[in-house]
Amino acid sequence: MAIKSMSEDLYKRLESIRNSRIDELITQLLLAKPTSTISEVIGLLKEHNTYQVFIAYKNKIVSINIRDILEYKNIDTAKPSLVGKVVPTLKRGDTIAHAAGLLTHYRLRALPVVEDSKVIGQINAIDIIKRLNNVELNVKASSLMSTNLITISEEDKGATAKNLIIKHKIDHLPIVEDTKPLAMLTSYHLMSVLSPPEKPDMMTTKQKGMLRTLPLNVKGLADKDVVAVDATSSIKYVIDTMLSNNSSYTLVKIGDELQGIITIRDLVMLAQEMIKDEIPAYIIGLPDDPIEAELAKSKFLAAIKLLRKTYTDILEARCRIKIKDVTGERKRYEVDMHIITPKENISYIDIGWDLANVFDNVSNALKRRLEKKDNKRRSSVRYASEYDYRGS
Repeated sequence: MAIKSMSEDLYKRLESIRNSRIDELITQLLLAKPTSTISEVIGLLKEHNTYQVFIAYKNKIVSINIRDILEYKNIDTAKPSLVGKVVPTLKRGDTIAHAAGLLTHYRLRALPVVEDSKVIGQINAIDIIKRLNNVELNVKASSLMSTNLITISEEDKGATAKNLIIKHKIDHLPIVEDTKPLAMLTSYHLMSVLSPPEKPDMMTTKQKGMLRTLPLNVKGLADKDVVAVDATSSIKYVIDTMLSNNSSYTLVKIGDELQGIITIRDLVMLAQEMIKDEIPAYIIGLPDDPIEAELAKSKFLAAIKLLRKTYTDILEARCRIKIKDVTGERKRYEVDMHIITPKENISYIDIGWDLANVFDNVSNALKRRLEKKDNKRRSSVRYASEYDYRGS
């Protein structure tokens, strides 16, 4: 049976949403004071049950999210303006596709909207997802989910979970036994421990220090009510499930076995413009560094063009980039590329410290696999012809 590409099922259907202006989605921005402490920012995040706040600082907009906070040790005295990161801004006339692209590439859940040098609001990823839910999205969850999950066990400590979240730039850590998900630990759970909800001012510095080493087992921190869907569920059902549970994720299962995860970022990615090429091409997980991001995009397009010289029936190309390890300023990347043809989905994963080399390795490996399949097909045709000739 032929495999339908994601573009056939989603891209055209979402065109009107992608091309819509962001005006109707602008909501009030959550601002923290530049003089606030990180502890005060945590209180603001918990009060509004949100992942990210902004700070107006020296004519720039700084974003600070939960993962930024987990990376910083002295949260009692640190200033948010030093912990946060300067983020791009939007203007009223921008499209949802443009906003979705920036949210995806910069790993954010909200972006500020600026008019006449004044911040007038924000665009939230959740509001884009709600807009997507107006379209009948019948593509299966298994086609969008991220696989090769980072997981932990019930006996692991909070400190271990924190290190994994920081190292892999993720916000969700399923707690599993064998292949069965038991609970979900998020970056929000860990942040809540850093600032205890009841009378934090009554704790001594030593007590706070001990608590912030996160010595507790993750079993006592995590949410046992796991949000999950079946791998055959539609993307529309995934969105409904996440919205009704006020969740930033859903696990994807077959029976009781964990298969993957779909997060807010995976859904927002659907609304972004595809990389311009003769075929639909999608890339997510671009590096924060703009030079590396452009390098990744150019290498991805070069790989597609190389493959299409020989194989003109490619329907769609997808690429997912993940950071596997960080040593000093060096990053170890995982590049997972999928090529969709009328009959099958061919994929290859490579890992390395040099992003350009990793892309080259993936491209060459896919080319060899396609050539091997093509040679096998031609051999089958030749042998069949010879057999028919001998039998005539």
